[in-house]
Amino acid sequence: MIRLLTIKHWHFFIAIICIPILFQFVLVGLTIINSNPISVFAVFPIIILFVCSLFFSWLYALGTNLYKKFPEKTVINLKQFNFFLISSIVYIFILSVFIICIFSNDLKNIDINSITLIIPLHLFFVISTLSCLYIVAKNLKMVELQRSVTLSDFVGSFLLLCFWPIGIWIIQPRVNKLFR
Repeated sequence: MIRLLTIKHWHFFIAIICIPILFQFVLVGLTIINSNPISVFAVFPIIILFVCSLFFSWLYALGTNLYKKFPEKTVINLKQFNFFLISSIVYIFILSVFIICIFSNDLKNIDINSITLIIPLHLFFVISTLSCLYIVAKNLKMVELQRSVTLSDFVGSFLLLCFWPIGIWIIQPRVNKLFR
């Protein structure tokens, strides 16, 4: 996992953004040739799982390895971070299965209760993911400054993590510097 913290920012960007986009273009091209629009949507959950597994693996590596570099007498709760991260991963898996069921014409197995269940699960996913990003941003800034931090100290890092396709270009070089 530490390997994810030492890769170049552009390698990570290519893996998490460019490869899925290229894969999607290839699928659209194959769909046009074969006249089967369902294949694009059937593979979409696999792309979601790929991107989310890379991103959440990076978050996990960052969240669990930053505490080793904390200033003395700093106490953090890794259980809370792990709970939010696992909750987000479970939701992504549930959503992918849900999407696969919808696009595999298995609509008779989906009732209104499962659709209404997705809405609160999605809200919990958003809260869990934002909590993970908050914890990582706070811990990253705490390690960089080697002191306790306030919200104003790490709000920029938090926003960069929230908009990670852009933020990865700024956050990953800082992470590289910490873990070299």
